[in-house]
Order: sequence, then C-alpha cells, then structure tokens
Amino acid sequence: MPIKTGQMATLAALSVSNLLLSFLFQWYVVTFIGSGWQTDALFAAMVVPNLVLAVVSSSLTHVLVPVLSNRHGKAFEEDAWMYFYLVGSFFIVASILLVLFDSIWLPLLLPGFSNEELKLTIDIFKIQVFSIVGASLVAVLEAASHAKLKFYNIEVIKNIVGIIAFLALVLTIDEHGIYAAALIFSLRPILSVLLLLRHLGNFTRPKIQWDEIKAVWHKLKYLIAGTTYYKTDPLLDRFLLSMATTGSITLYHMVQQIYSAGSAIINRAIAAPMVPVLARHAAAEDWKTFRSDYLKRFVLISTFSLCILVLIYFIGEFFLGILFHHGNFDKNSINKMWTLMLALSGIFVAGSAGQILSSSYYAYGNTKTPTHIGILGYTLGIILKFVGFYYYNVTGVAVAASTYYVFNAIFLYIFLEKQIGKKIAAKGKPA
Repeated sequence: MPIKTGQMATLAALSVSNLLLSFLFQWYVVTFIGSGWQTDALFAAMVVPNLVLAVVSSSLTHVLVPVLSNRHGKAFEEDAWMYFYLVGSFFIVASILLVLFDSIWLPLLLPGFSNEELKLTIDIFKIQVFSIVGASLVAVLEAASHAKLKFYNIEVIKNIVGIIAFLALVLTIDEHGIYAAALIFSLRPILSVLLLLRHLGNFTRPKIQWDEIKAVWHKLKYLIAGTTYYKTDPLLDRFLLSMATTGSITLYHMVQQIYSAGSAIINRAIAAPMVPVLARHAAAEDWKTFRSDYLKRFVLISTFSLCILVLIYFIGEFFLGILFHHGNFDKNSINKMWTLMLALSGIFVAGSAGQILSSSYYAYGNTKTPTHIGILGYTLGIILKFVGFYYYNVTGVAVAASTYYVFNAIFLYIFLEKQIGKKIAAKGKPA
C-alpha cells in the first residue's frame, strides 16, 4: 500500500521532532562546555559508534526490509529474531575487541591530539562502546517495523528516548561534565532496543536458516564492504582535523549534524517508506510505475534542498547566532560554523538526492551499483580532502566532501535511469 502524502507529513513531523531532540542534546553540550578540547574528545570518541550506525543501520535496513516484507506470521517472527540474535552477537564481540585495543588505534586515528586529549578520548570511548551494540540492534528492529509498513511507532519511541536523554543531561552535566554526556549518549540506543522489541513479534528461540542467511549475506556483503570503506569518511575527517586548531572537530561535527538531521528526515519520511513500495513494483515487474515513483521523490527532494541552501546563504549566519550564541560558545565560532555550512552544503543537496536514488537501487535488490559508485566517489574524496586540508585547512576538507557527494549523486542518477530504462524496454518486448 503506497505511503500517502498525509502519512509522509506525519512521519516527517515525528522525524523532525526526534532529530531536533538529538541535535538539542549535542547543542546543550557545546553551549554549556564550549567549543574546545573536551568537546573535540567527545565527538572524536563518537566517530566509531556513529560509523557503525551509518554502515550497519543503513545496510541492514536496505537489505532486510525487502526480505522481511515478503514474510508473514510465524515465518516473519523466526527470520526477524534470527537476524536480531546474529547481529547482536557479532557486535558484542566487535565492541569487546575495540575496547581491548583502543589505546593502540585511537592514537593512530588522532595524531594531532595531545596526551591529555587522547586520555580523555579513550575514557569516553570505553563508555560509548555500549552504543555500538544498541545501534546495530535498533537497525534490525527498524527494518522489521518498516517491513510491516509500521513507521510511526518507531519514531514515537525514539522521541520518548530523546526526551529522557535530554532531561538526564540537563540534570547531570553540571556535576559530571563531559562524562555525563558520554554515558547518556551510549544508553540511548539500549533504551530504544528495550522499547522496540515488540516489533519482532512473539519471542522465538534462535533458529538458524543457513540458506536464508546466505541469500541475505550475498546482498549484504557488497553493501557493507563498500559502505564500510566510503563511510569511513568521518575517520578521515577526525584524522585531518585533529591536526587543526582546537575546536575544529567540534565545529565540523556540529555542521555535519545539522545537515545529517535534514538528510535523515528525508530518509525516514520519504526514502525509507518508498523501499517496500518500490520492492513490490519490482516484484510485479511494473517498472514504469517504479520509475515514476522514484523520479517524483527525486525531483521533490532536489528542489527542496536547493531552496534550503539559498536560505543558508542569506540568513544562515544570523540563524546560527540565535541558535548558538549562548553559554561558552563565542561569536568567532559562529562565523566559522557558517563558513563550514556553505562549504559543506553539497553533502546536504547531493546527499539528499543520493538517498532517494540509492534506496531505489536497493528496492529491486541491486546493492552492487550504488556501492561501486560510492567507493569510486570516496576514493576521489580522499585525494581531494588531503589536498584541501594542505591548502585551505578545515574549509578545504569541507569543500572536498561536497565535491565528491555531487559526483556520487550524478552517477547514481545516470546508471539508475539506464538500468530501469532497459527493464522497461525489455518488459515491452513481445515474449
């Protein structure tokens, strides 16, 4: 059943509320503590949990939603619980290994950090590692919910968790400082898991179905392998920005959060609901409707994001002043943030369009093409970022990021149109 305009508006409202709460959490931290070495350490330590969220959440959702959409009753419950067990077990082991060796890999990731900054970053990571397991399990639960076309409950629960987290932060940050923020951040996904478990249906003991796992893994491996490579973008950013002036990681991160919030709203309200609908069009080989649906959303999102960019250019600095000029966040930091917003604008415009295009590929089971394009674009981005940092410091890194996002969106569109065009032509030929 297609997602109606009114339903999309409701999902958008819930997503906006959830993302505002998430942003409010981080806003309170940086305005209370200020843009400096402590917040740099916090956001540097968050990079690995966020990487897991970016790679695993998107990959699992895109692959599991079409699979689970065709399961019903007991078969749905058995498959959903099976993936829950497997994903949870894997990331518990991975988290333990990361903690055991954090004193080795974190200094390599952050070569510009002082000993004091590194010590704080390692301490914070030991706290935040719990969020890795939680984020991976939330991805399975979200996929199960979307497969049943239940998009509202999951957003409502995320809002409830966001409110609890923010209130806890306000009550504890004065006494416990940056450590309070780290602990609450790590507990958020755990609480979400507890509240979302009912979406898997009745509790079922592990029942491993190897044929099913192999089929899913065949699709998932290309997506994870490719996205693990080009989603390491934040790791490269932290590596370079650790050698920039104090506070650079914080400012860059906050701008990314603003744009990520906008992109996430688009993904949850428009791209994610689109996948099961397109998957059904693909199963029915109704490629003309498939093409019409994704093109409508592509044009809508591209137009909307460009309008937002115009507003940022004219009133962005004024808006940031109202939003951030509080507590220990000074005017100089606001000016730097606005410059970074302009330089990073390509990741919002092209990234939002890219989400619609990538979701369209995943809906008919094609994980290879978007992965290959992502790998190529990111490889170009690595070169551009090193060159940009050498000549223009933080701003150069931001412009390089925008450039390769635009590159990705262009090629995603070209190859998608080509592939769907061939399917339409083949469908029209007589048997």
